[in-house]
Amino acid sequence: MSTIEMKATILRYINEDNEEKIAKMYASVVEDDIVGYNIDGTPVYAEAFKKEAEEILQRMDAGESKTIQELKKEMLQW
Repeated sequence: MSTIEMKATILRYINEDNEEKIAKMYASVVEDDIVGYNIDGTPVYAEAFKKEAEEILQRMDAGESKTIQELKKEMLQW
């Protein structure tokens, strides 16, 4: 496949808003490691995962958490 054909294919994925293909292409060129996948198949990158984990720990340290009893009570209202 020529470079022109590869570019056309990539542009088609972008124009079609093919999220799965775009995510896979991005993952192949980004230097951030993939550490898992979301339920919809999109990759979870190490840096984003670390940032989210740090934010969660900060909220927990600040007392922004719920007890198991609070979660169970909330769940019963779903």
